[in-house]
Amino acid sequence: MGIEVDIYVNPRVQEHHPDMSPATVQEAWNTTLRCIPRDTDPVKWVGVGIADGKLIEYIAIENNDETWHIFQDMKASKKTLREVGLEK
Repeated sequence: MGIEVDIYVNPRVQEHHPDMSPATVQEAWNTTLRCIPRDTDPVKWVGVGIADGKLIEYIAIENNDETWHIFQDMKASKKTLREVGLEK
């Protein structure tokens, strides 16, 4: 992503992953290594960034006002790393 944008982290993210604070998600977003769109409607973006020294995956949707809603994040899985092209 590279450009500072406003993101909204869904509160359920922290409910399911207590170690993922909004600050952790923001850090992963800001350090995105790679992200790709999924063929969904609306388009969901899956990305991988680094936070707290770990690879973190997230899924986000761009809102109409050019903000981003992150509704899922967790430690990056091998499946997601393959999906975004960071692992074979």
